[in-house]
Amino acid sequence: MSEGLDLDAFRRPKADPDAVARIKGWVRHAIGLAESDTVSVNEIDCADPACPGRETVILILREGSPARSCKSPGAAVVQTRPLIEKALRG
Repeated sequence: MSEGLDLDAFRRPKADPDAVARIKGWVRHAIGLAESDTVSVNEIDCADPACPGRETVILILREGSPARSCKSPGAAVVQTRPLIEKALRG
């Protein structure tokens, strides 16, 4: 490894923690998740020209069910409850 190489410089900043917590709450309420179920919220930058750029990706893990993912255009901080509910329906 090269001396002085800062690998953290290549990492994207994480999504706003308050926005992530808010989205997780909306998801849990919208689909009635149990405490043992897991919700993960991340932001990705899509390089495909058809993508909106930054997207909020939601991963839902329920015991005994296949993993489910959905996404909503835009960063986590711009998400609203109706946008997340739409993503869950889509």
